[in-house]
Amino acid sequence: MDGKYNSLGREETGHHLSAAHDGVQQLAQNTMAKMKKMIASPMGKRKQNGPATFGVPLSELMNQAGGSSAHVPVIMEKLIDFISRHGLDEQGLFRVSGSAKVVERVKALLDKGGHVDLDQFVGDISALAAALKQFLRELPDPLVPSYLHSMFIRASKKCDGSDDKLVEELKVLVGHPLPPTNRGILKYLCSFLVTVSEHESHNKMNAKGLGIVFGPNIFRCTLEGMEG
Repeated sequence: MDGKYNSLGREETGHHLSAAHDGVQQLAQNTMAKMKKMIASPMGKRKQNGPATFGVPLSELMNQAGGSSAHVPVIMEKLIDFISRHGLDEQGLFRVSGSAKVVERVKALLDKGGHVDLDQFVGDISALAAALKQFLRELPDPLVPSYLHSMFIRASKKCDGSDDKLVEELKVLVGHPLPPTNRGILKYLCSFLVTVSEHESHNKMNAKGLGIVFGPNIFRCTLEGMEG
């Protein structure tokens, strides 16, 4: 599993980041409103009864044992592995919202740590997909740190609508300014999303659609930040 998703070339990462960046620009305002609503809701303030994984800094998550990869948080590895085995052909994967109650059950189970049996959710792939998105969204600092957002935005403006130029600029940004831990996780995630897009004939999710869904969770730009 680890070798598969860490073998992604920088080209694929650049293309999926380009799609993700487009998604940020299209959905930033809507996403911010949803985030504020979620934070204000009772579910957004749930109590932790074990070794938390949601809302925990990446530096702490990387020290948790239990996964086969030293470069990816255990929770990401578990969710991506399960979705890869059972949900790649799920129509609307990551676009269709899962049941809020089931998502909370998934999150509570993952927060307990240790061995987690996700087989009970094999009929709720949308909930597992939602849990993965929420994990990214609830990181204290986004996967692409806030202090780099202006660099990504300038790269987008600099390329003047050329996808090829934008991909090259994004590859440079991913290759150096992005912290090594974040870079490894981003490559792992993008490699998985490449696999998801390869099942587009069944799940109806292409690279652009996945970028729209994941962009706001990866960059988490504010409207002020989007103005560069």
